Amino acid sequence: MRTSSIRLRANARLAILHEDFLEICDGNMLAAMLLSILVYWTDVKVAKKDENLWVWKSHEDFQEDLMFDKPGMKPPHRTTIKAALDLLVSKKFLQWRRNPKMPLDQTRQYLVEQETVQSAIDALSPIVVKPTMQSLIYDNATLESQQSLSENQQCNDEIPTSNTNDYSTEITNRDYDTEREGVADATAPAASSSFHFPQNDEERQQYDDFMCNAHKEVAKANNGTRHSKTIKATISKRTPAKKETPPAISAEAIRIMDAWDSIFSRKCTRTENHIKAAELLVPCAPTRDDLSNIRKFCYKSNPKWYNDKGVSLIDVAKNFDKWQSLQEAPQVSENNGHSPSSNGAKPRPSALVSEEQAAKNKARLYAAAAAKQAEKAGGQ
Repeated sequence: MRTSSIRLRANARLAILHEDFLEICDGNMLAAMLLSILVYWTDVKVAKKDENLWVWKSHEDFQEDLMFDKPGMKPPHRTTIKAALDLLVSKKFLQWRRNPKMPLDQTRQYLVEQETVQSAIDALSPIVVKPTMQSLIYDNATLESQQSLSENQQCNDEIPTSNTNDYSTEITNRDYDTEREGVADATAPAASSSFHFPQNDEERQQYDDFMCNAHKEVAKANNGTRHSKTIKATISKRTPAKKETPPAISAEAIRIMDAWDSIFSRKCTRTENHIKAAELLVPCAPTRDDLSNIRKFCYKSNPKWYNDKGVSLIDVAKNFDKWQSLQEAPQVSENNGHSPSSNGAKPRPSALVSEEQAAKNKARLYAAAAAKQAEKAGGQ
């Protein structure tokens, strides 16, 4: 019996679902598992040589056998279990009755119609097992060993003996069978051996060479009886993949990522997108305060989205231009566009514009005016 790699607790329950029961129950999983439970207890009674094969089960017993009593499991309703049992009764897989000795006992007793269940299973189509890589290699190795055996036997028959009077050249069927079994046992792989799937490029190359030789031996054994298209096997030589070295991270990008990490209590994982965002921010040379302000700007621009998803460095890189344009735009005072009152109140920090920025804004206005004059001149 195959043992499990996981050690389970003693007396742990087991819920079994047979594929055959699922098919004869028209895909009703609950009915198939209930049938498995009743068949199990029927087998227990048969093993004990009990003539009474009636099994009594309440709905609570079925729920316990199906482990619906565990926390988190939603037990099916009594009507659901009853519908599954009625399906088994309608297919004549079960019979049920009440306790004949105690009329007041409402617990049902069930009898599995073993012949009917067996007939339904026998009527199912056979299960076709798809060939696996292990079975393919085993078949190829067996064919190769049989072919080498026949070639060795042919060579032994063609070699003449030096003195036919001293040696008997007669080979009986018994000797040939014994020799054939010995060679087959020595060359054929054990049926219980496990197939080791290639893990690296060298093992994959060895596997490809083995399969190529196996296909050649099969084609040679067929002696051209099959069409060439059916036996032609082209196995490409795998070249080891070149490991791409990750691009070097610039010092400015590292500074930006360190500044971003300083905003939080723990460092962010430097993924590919995180590094890409830092590289995009290199021409802008943002400070820690800039990164913090852009992060706050993202929360204000779309609070519902960023409160759920959070703001990453790639979001900062995407919204940097929007934040910068708002910083460069002239701010309107709170007095309906007029100059601030001279009551000694200080202007807001957002309203302060540096001389360099003012020169840039002036140059943009002159460029826009020149472009408009050029358009008018071209239109005339």
